[in-house]
Amino acid sequence: MPPVRLIHISDLHFGDANPATLTAALRAFDGIKPDCIVATGDITQAGRRSEFDAAAQWFSRVSSPVVACPGNHDAPVYAVLQRIATPFHRFNRLALGQQWRAPCGGVAVEAINSARPLQARLDWSQGSYHIGDLGDSITRLERDAPGGWRFLAVHHPPFTPKGAQVVSKTKHADRAMTQFGGVKKLLTLAGHVHGFFIEQDPITKLRFMTAPSLASSRERGHSAGFLALDVEEDFIDVTRWLYATDQGFAPSGAPVRLLA
Repeated sequence: MPPVRLIHISDLHFGDANPATLTAALRAFDGIKPDCIVATGDITQAGRRSEFDAAAQWFSRVSSPVVACPGNHDAPVYAVLQRIATPFHRFNRLALGQQWRAPCGGVAVEAINSARPLQARLDWSQGSYHIGDLGDSITRLERDAPGGWRFLAVHHPPFTPKGAQVVSKTKHADRAMTQFGGVKKLLTLAGHVHGFFIEQDPITKLRFMTAPSLASSRERGHSAGFLALDVEEDFIDVTRWLYATDQGFAPSGAPVRLLA
């Protein structure tokens, strides 16, 4: 399998994003030339039309294919009727991809929506997995990358990473981990916690990785950044790219290697 390079971005938060950081990210992407960019939600701060318009302009300058899912901030926060009737209409108008398959057939990416605009609990920011959607996604990933790496993009991680400043209480996570933890070469990419974490459930062996916020003012103890994934047949090397005002984005530290 020829090497495949992915970039994982998350929590852009247009409406609360640093414009200089967003511009620097585009420059970094142009230099890295990824095969695909995976965006795991919270594209906007409050789901406003103006925020999505700004996001659309920014994504129009990205030359690589993009696969994306919405986050809890991407449903209109203040437009109650739209939040009920068409919560992700503005996100859908971005027309970002939901699936991507490498030409070599060794890598496939699938995005699903874990954000819920209304819930029977006070913390509406928390997510929920739809087991049927997950099952359909895994089936397509196994079809599109037989024997290869499968990446499932969601906004909400299945549980709170150790050291994260944001708690994750995703509904149906236990069932999802039990059902899909045994899928070979599966890595779940998530956001929401605004930090770089790699976790594996000790029982089901499901692995997930979260990316820091790309540009939000709420860095949660982590610098603005993104992840570059160099995917080989038997391993993935993950490199953190962090933002520094004087030099834009640059690699930080040695890559973390994940074995198949």
